[in-house]
Amino acid sequence: MLGKKVLNNIYWHISLTNAQTEKVQQHIAEAESLAGLQAGADYNIVKYEIKGEGLSFLWYPGFFNDPLSINIQKFPPINTEKFPGG
Repeated sequence: MLGKKVLNNIYWHISLTNAQTEKVQQHIAEAESLAGLQAGADYNIVKYEIKGEGLSFLWYPGFFNDPLSINIQKFPPINTEKFPGG
């Protein structure tokens, strides 16, 4: 899985989502539908639990220009274990 590993999570910018496994991409699509969110418009970072048990969408408005910005919007975590195919 591509991204930055921090403890039990992998973080990546949405530009890497298509490079993730098919199962991870499916989790992202199902979570977007469930949460009513769209990549690029509502979030630009994915926080994915390594075991695939959950994910969160984050919005870092200055990700490329100001990566240390504290202006972050977090959406509630989504449990992927309930998705078809777990």
